[in-house]
Amino acid sequence: MADPFRWFFPLAALYAAVGIVLWLAGLSGQMPLSANPTLWHGHEMLFGFATAVIAGFLLTAVANWTDRRPAGPGLLALLSLLWVAGRLAVLVQPRLPWPLLAILEGAFLPLLALVMSRVLILSRNTRNLMLVPFLWGLALLNLGFHVMLGEGDIDAARRLLTLTAWLVGVLLVFMGGRVIPFFSGRRLGYQPRQWGWLNWTSTLGALGAAIALSLVPGTYFAAAIALVAALATTCRLLAWQSPRIWTEPMLWILHLGYAWICVAYVSAALVHAGLLDWPQTAPLHVLLTGALGCLALGMMTRVALGHSGQPIACSPLMLVAFVLVWAAGLARIGSYVSWAGAGLPSLTISAILWVLAYALYVLEFTVRLWRPERQLRPKGGTHAT
Repeated sequence: MADPFRWFFPLAALYAAVGIVLWLAGLSGQMPLSANPTLWHGHEMLFGFATAVIAGFLLTAVANWTDRRPAGPGLLALLSLLWVAGRLAVLVQPRLPWPLLAILEGAFLPLLALVMSRVLILSRNTRNLMLVPFLWGLALLNLGFHVMLGEGDIDAARRLLTLTAWLVGVLLVFMGGRVIPFFSGRRLGYQPRQWGWLNWTSTLGALGAAIALSLVPGTYFAAAIALVAALATTCRLLAWQSPRIWTEPMLWILHLGYAWICVAYVSAALVHAGLLDWPQTAPLHVLLTGALGCLALGMMTRVALGHSGQPIACSPLMLVAFVLVWAAGLARIGSYVSWAGAGLPSLTISAILWVLAYALYVLEFTVRLWRPERQLRPKGGTHAT
């Protein structure tokens, strides 16, 4: 089985569900996750769930970009085992010295970066080489997190997670800007409007916001950069629109996910300017629960179908999952709004909805993706991935 998405998408979906259940158990005191359950949760959603989604998507995409398989079954199995070992190592974190933990949990991203760089360099695919420094950057941030946590510097570890989260947002802006208009136009037979200067303003604005919101939070400068990212990203999304998108679940889940990115940057601008009385973590939850939740589920569904030769159509089960994951983002925002269900009740509802959405993906795709007769050939062509 040399198809990367078959390995990493079921792992990502399973961990998205199980990881949230473990976090809720940790919050309630039913399970000792670590000395700091909040940091455990943030780390595992970024370096556990998100990196599995990124690995499955990028390794599948690079096969399309280069017409080369980036890894055979043995190497994919090794990558998967390293990822699983990292999750187990973090789960038993208090029993491991932090240098050993950093090695066990930190080995996955460097190997992923090496696999990506090898196939891109051999195929002379320079357009996508920029993704390799991004992966190395995540690997260094992960190492820094373990060092800071091992030294007892909780604030520094938290700041590194904040930077990582906003950098994941940059990837969502960049890759979403590639695939969403491509998929929409191809499916519906229209040409979404795009302008190079707006695309770069959106991506660079997101990168600037990631740096400013992490290094100089609570300043007008950080708020201004976030506002630039919000305006550029919103304009891009509006330019892609067609009324027919909202009749296609495989498309509207991606557009709704991108809309959550816009909401994340708007809320970040308001919070860091002092105009919205939310904690600075609130926009991060909008970004990760709303944007990452919707985009990951939508892309994992589309890639799994298209690259296994199946019709790209939303099943009733996945339609329910799409609605649930979008509602999870809404409930997470609701935990910050002044109403009867604010706080822990709304947070718990959001967690339950998220778990159900990704559990449905596991039920829908795990067995289907491991049928040996399927081949890594996108049906109808989805080379934007």
